[in-house]
Amino acid sequence: MGKVLLLTVWLAMQVVPPMPGQQPGASGKGSDKATDDRQGNKRGAGQPITIPAHEPKDSGNEGHTVAAQDKEQSVKLTSIPTVTVADKQKTWIDYLFDWGPWVFSLVLVFVGVVGVILARRTLGTMDRQANLMGTQATLMEQQADLMRASMTQWVSVVNWQSSLVTLFIPSPSPEPKALLVQFDIANESSFPLTARFDFKFFGNLPNRVRLRTIQDTPMFPRKPYKCEVRLPLAEEQSKQYLETILRIAVHGEIVHVGVAKEQSPLMSIRGNLVCGMNRPTYLEYEDITMIPMAQQRTETQTEDQKPN
Repeated sequence: MGKVLLLTVWLAMQVVPPMPGQQPGASGKGSDKATDDRQGNKRGAGQPITIPAHEPKDSGNEGHTVAAQDKEQSVKLTSIPTVTVADKQKTWIDYLFDWGPWVFSLVLVFVGVVGVILARRTLGTMDRQANLMGTQATLMEQQADLMRASMTQWVSVVNWQSSLVTLFIPSPSPEPKALLVQFDIANESSFPLTARFDFKFFGNLPNRVRLRTIQDTPMFPRKPYKCEVRLPLAEEQSKQYLETILRIAVHGEIVHVGVAKEQSPLMSIRGNLVCGMNRPTYLEYEDITMIPMAQQRTETQTEDQKPN
């Protein structure tokens, strides 16, 4: 009875198919076979997986396919396949997007540096131009001052002379005497001008003698205008002239118009004519003033308003 039971178990083991990855054979060798398979997997790492080709289904051979599926098939897994992640190959557009911002930033920095340099150079040029313009303005002002100075014209009264002469007119005195006075009005500038003058000898005394121009008199540079006047003298005055010194009050006024076509201030002269028989004749100035045109008009109006 016991032998029959053992035989039945052995037959059942022969009929039952083996487990996947286990060779048919004794159950006692299964564990050893599995151990050998694991060691073989370690030794064969890196080798590709071998999968038998799968035949397509055929409706006409359905019975054969079923029979083929009943057959034992073995799959041997030697190792895990190597997976390689391949990057996409970059094109020039990719490189443009990668390096474009950096290139553009460098270009902007370069343009900014160049702009700053050019701006500083432009500011320096403008500063130099401003300095040159200031210098030119100063020179022009100096030239204008020189031109005004060169065109400024004035006259002077010089070269006074005197002599005693006899008047050929009826007089209570047997030999009436007169003083012949000569002087020059000189144009001291380099341009011609026209002048008007009015000289009063003996000041404002009743017997004063007046020498004046009726209209504008032309005067040229280096050509003095000769003036001459005869002053009647009393016997006492003649004796002073012959023996001592004779003094005669002189009030003179001169105004002129030069090349600028502007009337000059009125030059007022107050002094004494000093003369003698054996002495040089000269004008002893007491006061010389320049009266502006507006003041001249005011004084003229004041004199016109005085009662006669």
